[in-house]
Amino acid sequence: MSKGTFGGPFRRRRFLAGGAAAVTGAAALPLVGCGDDDDDDDGGETTTAIAPGQGTTPQSGQTEEPKQGGTWRRGAGGNIALASLPYIDAGTLAGGGNAAARDPGLIWGNLVRIAEDELTYAPDHVKEWEISPDGASIRFVIRDDIFFHSGRQFTTKDIAANLEAVKDEKWRTSISYRLNPVAEYNVVDDYTMEWTLIRPNAPVLDFMTVFRLADMETIDQIASGTLIGTGSFRWTNYDPVRGATLEAYDRYHLGQPYLDRIEYTIYSDAAALAIALETGEVHDSALSSEESIRFYDNDDFETVTLPSTGGTTPMGIRTDLDPLKDKRVRQAMEFLLDRERYQEESFLGRYDELGRLPWPTFSPAYDQALDAPTYDPQRAKDLLSEAGVSSSSPITIRMNTLPIRAYSPAIGQLLQQEGRELGLNIEFVPLEYQNMLDRYYQAQLDNMWIGFGDSGSPLSPGTSLLFSTILDGVVTHYEDPEYLAARQAILDGGTDYASFNNAFVDGAFALILSRPIGVNFEAKDIHIPRNPLGWVEYHKVWVDE
Repeated sequence: MSKGTFGGPFRRRRFLAGGAAAVTGAAALPLVGCGDDDDDDDGGETTTAIAPGQGTTPQSGQTEEPKQGGTWRRGAGGNIALASLPYIDAGTLAGGGNAAARDPGLIWGNLVRIAEDELTYAPDHVKEWEISPDGASIRFVIRDDIFFHSGRQFTTKDIAANLEAVKDEKWRTSISYRLNPVAEYNVVDDYTMEWTLIRPNAPVLDFMTVFRLADMETIDQIASGTLIGTGSFRWTNYDPVRGATLEAYDRYHLGQPYLDRIEYTIYSDAAALAIALETGEVHDSALSSEESIRFYDNDDFETVTLPSTGGTTPMGIRTDLDPLKDKRVRQAMEFLLDRERYQEESFLGRYDELGRLPWPTFSPAYDQALDAPTYDPQRAKDLLSEAGVSSSSPITIRMNTLPIRAYSPAIGQLLQQEGRELGLNIEFVPLEYQNMLDRYYQAQLDNMWIGFGDSGSPLSPGTSLLFSTILDGVVTHYEDPEYLAARQAILDGGTDYASFNNAFVDGAFALILSRPIGVNFEAKDIHIPRNPLGWVEYHKVWVDE
């Protein structure tokens, strides 16, 4: 165990009293509800947007008192893969936006949480904290009434064990690994801990909000289906291809959940999931773009748009493999992306933000002019010509697609058609989800791929860079010194976003198609409170039964 050195007085910050002043390392958390604010003339459907201060029970007209008991039936696509847990998001039961395992407060608890009704941090496992005047360290006290689902009491020794566990190289793609600001720590006693940070004003509260706290006695049993945490629901049984059941945890420290259980059912394809929602088999789900169309105008469901998370739908490119080593060829691919057509034909979500940058529009790093889509086949032809590519001198590009996500092969085929006349012979290499996942994290995909979204953060630009698995260049093998220097400058607290944006667009190693806006379709008998980031308050969900 490493011991941190704490000197001088601390500023005491109790979260609920601290308000915005308590936000550390998160550029004022400039979150905006990114639902559709425009007047649609293509159906006039009613949507409910989650925005700061409106994070609870988004459905309109709900005035009933919450009811105790009942089962929340959720629909999902994609098999359950537990090997990436507890620290990596990908590979869990996450289809159409539903997640059974990874969400804050569900199975695993967090040190700090986002307040339910305003954009600020609130106590969770940690009940109070102090940040040193120089921003170099933090001291905090945890609650003494927190218990793992096994019945064992949670203490600061469990925090230390998780800090040690997440240092393992196998978690290098996880948010916790990348965002971890802790240089040294000292366990003062079972309920008091001190951290020395890697640099002053590191995003420590951002980290404490997303760092999952696993039970070290059973962490090596997660892959076989034993998930023990301190969250509001206990993982009771699962089948990797059928679904999972979670039971309410009556000792949850923030209050016993209203629900008795949550049931996740996996459906074989997007159409089957949509039918299950339509017929009442499940209460809610996000849906593929093409299946969503008929639900927008369905009065039996609420269309709930969630705040942008800062995530992206990208095309990734291996920059260490021919023929896409040549930057001009990568840039040509950018000019062949007809994002507006993809959205019009429902290959991208109706509310998704089209653009070239990884930042949501509310980010201080966002640049509207540089973000504008640039569909220009003639410019693509000119760049390819400069690189010696033409219909008489073609090149072959291997593209990995993910058929279970319909937009992946669909957009790939459109790109294939346009590129053929310019000398681009695009060959598809379809992959199963788990195979693509494994190859992605091993940085061993082919020339290009489409089908995996990239995580982001609605917090500071620096935090967003640390969340992303593609912007660090690891999976793309992009090692341009100018880009890496611009990225590091932001991570060090700098604000030269223009240098980063220009280097990112110029490198053309991650071609952003859109920044997804989450849409969840919810039956009228399910009531889902959310905080201003759109995260579900699981212990307060209730259902009319």
